[in-house]
Order: sequence, then structure tokens, then C-alpha cells
Amino acid sequence: MKQFAARALGMLLCPVLLHAQSEDISPLDFQPLTSLPWKTDPGDSFDKQLKRIFLEPDPDIRYPVLAAYLRQIPATDLEAAFDACLQLEGTQCPEGLVAFFLPIWSERDPHKAWKRADPLFQLQEHHWLSFDRWGWEKIAFRNLKAMQESKFWMDPRWLENFLAGLDRSSIPASEKAVLKEAFMARWSPIYASAPSTYPTQDGLDHELEVSGLLEAFEIAPERISAEVHRSIQKKQAAALKVLMRRWLVWKPDKAVLIAAMAEKPEDLPVEFLLLWLHLAPETLTEWAETRMNFNRPDLRAMGMILSRLDGKKRETRLSQIKEADPDLWENLLYHWAPWDPQAAMAAAVASKEPSIISQMPHAMVFGFGRGLPNANRHGLSVFRDFDLSSLPKADKYRIFEDWYILMEHWGIIDLGESARYGLHFLLTTGYAPRGDLIKLFSGDDAFSSDSDMIDRTFCALRMWAVLQPEPMRAWIATQKDADMRKALTWLLEHPWGTGQP
Repeated sequence: MKQFAARALGMLLCPVLLHAQSEDISPLDFQPLTSLPWKTDPGDSFDKQLKRIFLEPDPDIRYPVLAAYLRQIPATDLEAAFDACLQLEGTQCPEGLVAFFLPIWSERDPHKAWKRADPLFQLQEHHWLSFDRWGWEKIAFRNLKAMQESKFWMDPRWLENFLAGLDRSSIPASEKAVLKEAFMARWSPIYASAPSTYPTQDGLDHELEVSGLLEAFEIAPERISAEVHRSIQKKQAAALKVLMRRWLVWKPDKAVLIAAMAEKPEDLPVEFLLLWLHLAPETLTEWAETRMNFNRPDLRAMGMILSRLDGKKRETRLSQIKEADPDLWENLLYHWAPWDPQAAMAAAVASKEPSIISQMPHAMVFGFGRGLPNANRHGLSVFRDFDLSSLPKADKYRIFEDWYILMEHWGIIDLGESARYGLHFLLTTGYAPRGDLIKLFSGDDAFSSDSDMIDRTFCALRMWAVLQPEPMRAWIATQKDADMRKALTWLLEHPWGTGQP
């Protein structure tokens, strides 16, 4: 990358980096990587470097780059880096991150890594959605105190990645044997099967190494076009993404030509479009409008562009699209939602169409970031603060059909927040009679439910009561309804259930 382009992009990023630690980052504030942060700004602290890496919205690039960074910082910094990454990941259930981080740590400093991993065997996955009946399985943990004192929860089976790093470490074989014996002393009482000695991954595919990726950050700009062709031939998808981004940074005036390298325009990653929006919004707008005129719209790009228009221009453009093609207008709302969730939700509500409104929260939260917690947080915050009283009157099962699914994700990111929102929702919308909720929270299974906002809220309240009783107690004290306070207090003090553990 030319020095000027690198510095220009760095100036673009600075305001965001100052706030990257916030758990509420707008999708528009994410910054696709086009260089390795520790090489662009080698004087920055590792805390700043980590924040920059976690502003990468593509997990296929974020985590391999993170792995490379963790391998080259001083081993003595890995514990602090572990804590920083847990915070930046933005979830109370970061088992994927732990499984990813641990083999790097145990390879470089196995004794310190084991000291940190050892107490994590006291934790458990909490399965919070399994407790929507008082009479079903009783809530029980091997070590309740450890669960209550921990800032996060996870299934210890992901700790087996410690062994993968230990095998590659340079410590003497005798020390490896001692650490492995200590590991097995923790593992064997919990699991019947032997742990793997190869790095395992969870569903997020946090890979430690990706072919050609790091090299793609180092290619001279003049060679990028040739390397793009090679990456296509070698099927190096992540490396190809980086090369396309770097080409765009080097030649932003050629953005349309670079975009044409994709076999199909819809194959362009959304992160490429986001970078294009940052660097050359005018040409992105022209490209999107041209595709629209040829009846081949790219709704992702159009949604981003809408977020940059002032209210009057945006309203005019949306009206034109709705008049020409109502179905396209509806789909555009969903693609606009991640980038400007308040305005998109307001447009959905103004439509008074229950089917559109019911799908909008899912688009707000999951329309960007591929499930990354720190990318989903902003949409959840907007969803949390949305004025439920502004909704049109409609059949609650139509208008709220898909809302409870968000609770399943929310309970993993922040169990207490999901519980608080759930009760607020139930009481504000009249989704369930207040009296029935009071009876349910007081131990009466006759008023339980399944696969809706009632049972998701009930499950979250019970598990929150078990794992974080004092924060819940403080929240209950703020409830103005004395009967509800009494019922919630009963739930807080008797969350376990009556079935067998």
C-alpha cells in the first residue's frame, strides 16, 4: 500500500479506535483490515492493536490475524491479552474464543496458560433455555460458587485445546508430562472420552492459520492484480478478500473496475462494500444506482447508502422504490436495518404491516457481522430501547412471531439484559396477562409456555437468578409493581425447580 493511502486510511480509523472498546459498535464503525496493525502502527500498545483487530467484521480474517498477533507479542503479555480479548469479544459465553486462544498460549507459555485454564474446569455450559417448566429438570451445577463468581460461562470440553498447544511447546518433556497429568486429573472426572490433542473448533470456525492470508497483507500494490488471479486459482478465499480490499485502498478511483473482478456482483463480500463506502461513497452510489436501473439491484449496497442520506432524500428514494416495486422496497428495508436500525424500524412500523415488523428485529441484529457478538450488540441495543408503544395494534402472534428468537442469542451475549428486556416486553405489550406472569413467577407451571417470549423470558429470569442473584435483586427493587416485585423475589429465592437434577 502506498504510504499516503495507508496514512489516509489510518486517519479514517482513528475516531473509531478511540471507542472500539465500547460494547456497542455501530456496523458502520467497523473497519475491514487492509494492513497488519502491528506493522502499520508498531508503536501502539497491544491494547490498541487488539481493539483494531476486533474492528474487523469478517471472522475468517479477524481470528487468523489475531492468532498471528498473539504469536509475536511477548509471552508475558498473553494473560492481559486474554482478558482484553474476552472483553472485546462481547459475550458472556466466549467458549469459541477460549478454544481459539488457548493453544497459542499453551504453546508459548504452557505453565501460565495452565494456571489460567485450571479453574475454568469448574465452569459449565448453563443450558439456560432448558428450564421453561418448574417441574422439569432441576437446575444444578458442579460448582455453583465458581459459576457465580465467573464473568463468563463455558463448557470445559473446549479446554482440550490446551493439549494441542502443549504438544508444540518447547518446554522439557518432563514438564509436559506433569502438565498433561494435571490436565487429565481435571478432565477425566467430567468426560468419559479422551481429549483431542489436535486443535478443535466450534461452529464459529475460529481458525489459527489460513493459507495465503498473511502474505496477502504484504504483497506490493503493483502485484495485487496478479495475486488476485492466483488466489482465485488456489481457492484462497480469505486471502482474496484482503487483496481486493487492498486494491480498493490503492486505487479507490478504480472501484467499479475492481468490483467487476467478482464472478458475480453478489459474490462481493459485504466487508468490501463497507470499505468502498468509507473510501469512495460516490462511486458506490453510482454503481448501486446503475445496477438498480438495469433491474439487478444490490440491496446490501443500497442499504448502506440509505444510511448516509439525509431524511428527505432517503424518504424520496424509498417512496420511488416502493411505488415501482413494493417487494423490492420491503427487502430493502431488511438490508437497510443493520446500518440504520432506528430509521429502518420506524419505516417498518409506519407501514403497519405485521409481517414486515415481525422480521425487522432479526434484520437489525443479524443483518451484519455473521453472528459476531460485538457486531450484533448495536442492533440489540436499538431493539432494547425501541418504544414498544409505537407499534400498530395487530395480532400479537403475527407481529411478534420471530422476536423470541432474538432472546436465544441475547441470553448468550448478556443473560441479565435479556431477562430484563423480556419482562419489559411482556408487560408493555400485554403479550401475556400480568396476573398469569405473577403466578408463573411464583411457581405455578399452569401458566408456563413454549417457544415464545414467555418461556424465553422465564428461562432467562431463572438462570439469571441462579448465576447473578445480587444484580437481579437490585433490579427487582426498581420494579414499581409490588405484586410483581413479590413474585420476582420468590423466583429469585427459589429458581431451581422441582424436578430431578
